[in-house]
Amino acid sequence: MLKRVPLWLTVLWLAGCNSLSTQLSTLLMILVAATFLLAAIGAVVTMVTNNSERRVASALIAFVALIAGVFFVVMLVA
Repeated sequence: MLKRVPLWLTVLWLAGCNSLSTQLSTLLMILVAATFLLAAIGAVVTMVTNNSERRVASALIAFVALIAGVFFVVMLVA
């Protein structure tokens, strides 16, 4: 029967990391890279979310300004 081996250990073994110190340092580099990638994805999501909220706020302000402008034009004409 085959024993189950963790995926991260298999990846490190396939990468040629045979000693424990090489495996640990490679695992640390993978974790740091994943942390940076997650931080970058979080920054992009935050940027898109804030931009979207600003777009909605800008559209709302433009809509209110349009209604106010039409109201003042109607008041001037009448």
